[in-house]
Amino acid sequence: MITQAQRKLISTDKSTTNISYECGFNSISRFNLAFKRINNCTPREFRKIFI
Repeated sequence: MITQAQRKLISTDKSTTNISYECGFNSISRFNLAFKRINNCTPREFRKIFI
């Protein structure tokens, strides 16, 4: 799920909220927590680093 979100953050301009729901999360806060636990950064920070 997080790997899919990483790809979408880099390859699309979809919002973080849309990406989180597309990847199976029911809550943006749960998505952010899981993403940060794995990547040591928020989805927004991840996108800024790779774009």
